[in-house]
Amino acid sequence: MMKAPVWFSSFWQQRNQSERRTLTLAAIALVALVGYQFVWSPMQQAVQRAHDRLAQAEQLAAFTAQAKKALMQAGPKSAQPSADSPMLWVEQAARTVGIEQQLVQRQPDGDDRVQLKFAAVPFDLLLRWLAQANDAGLSVQSANITPKNGDSSDAAGLVDAEITLAKRAAAS
Repeated sequence: MMKAPVWFSSFWQQRNQSERRTLTLAAIALVALVGYQFVWSPMQQAVQRAHDRLAQAEQLAAFTAQAKKALMQAGPKSAQPSADSPMLWVEQAARTVGIEQQLVQRQPDGDDRVQLKFAAVPFDLLLRWLAQANDAGLSVQSANITPKNGDSSDAAGLVDAEITLAKRAAAS
């Protein structure tokens, strides 16, 4: 057994039984508090972070499954180039699919290209619209699609997207 330092032994002997009991209880409470602060609390925070990562992974899996389902429903179709300009087609198709309100920016880039920005658009509708663009002879030159972050379930399935479409050359 370890021997207490001389100063502590002297201090302890000078205390009466009631003071020793109080100091012992205070030491036990301090050890419990330090244990909670430096052991239990960090473990609980790590568990919460792991739970949050799992929830995000499950949300991403559901998002991916929804995208796969939408792509499968779109199915392969013959791509015939459209006689319309990309800008005109974008306007008409967005209205037809019901995403004209989410199409917040349209920027023509020459006669054969258009740059688009969508805000909080339903992912499945965006995929359906892109499949129609492919069928109309437009190809995706670039796309940046990010899930809409939100604390509520209102943002589930919504994305922000920046897409550049270009007219494909007619196959001969």
